[in-house]
Amino acid sequence: MRDAQTVAALRAVLADDRAITDPDIVGRYVHDEAAWAPHGTPAAVACARTAEDVATAVRVCAQLAVPAGPRGAGTGLSGGNNALNSCVMISTPA
Repeated sequence: MRDAQTVAALRAVLADDRAITDPDIVGRYVHDEAAWAPHGTPAAVACARTAEDVATAVRVCAQLAVPAGPRGAGTGLSGGNNALNSCVMISTPA
């Protein structure tokens, strides 16, 4: 239920195609190259195209007390920014 609330709140402020919940796509964002490091399943991935999209996604997460983490290319080797259960991973613009 909480994940549905998070997704609905993101979709209310971001374009639908920017709040991703498809498990096949979300799976690409859950961990970096350190596959051994623990990770959870995010409620969604917010694909930000602008700095304002990033700020909007962070604002939604803060209002709902949902953990959020920035997601770059995922080439790290330490598991330092792996997903937590029910978090929002924010894919940052290149």
